[in-house]
Amino acid sequence: MACENANDFDYRLVNDETGLKDAISELKGKIAERNTLLAVDCEGDSLSRKGALTIITVATEEKVFMFNTCAEIRITRIQQQCMDLANFLKTNLVRTMR
Repeated sequence: MACENANDFDYRLVNDETGLKDAISELKGKIAERNTLLAVDCEGDSLSRKGALTIITVATEEKVFMFNTCAEIRITRIQQQCMDLANFLKTNLVRTMR
């Protein structure tokens, strides 16, 4: 599915615990549907072990979630949710490939 312009997407800024839970739940639901494209991008200052991660963007074909790591959400909570999502992806991709 090609995007005609940026207005075709529903953008969500995730900057609190409730938004984080909702976004992860929605992303897991899209992944469970199969045949869903998922894009991930990270932004920050000198991205490395010593650098600062400021924004994690995860997009499906319809929605874009921008996780603000500088907001009130603790970075460890975002990292844990992302690891949970990565494990969910890995598990579902292995099942699909078999």
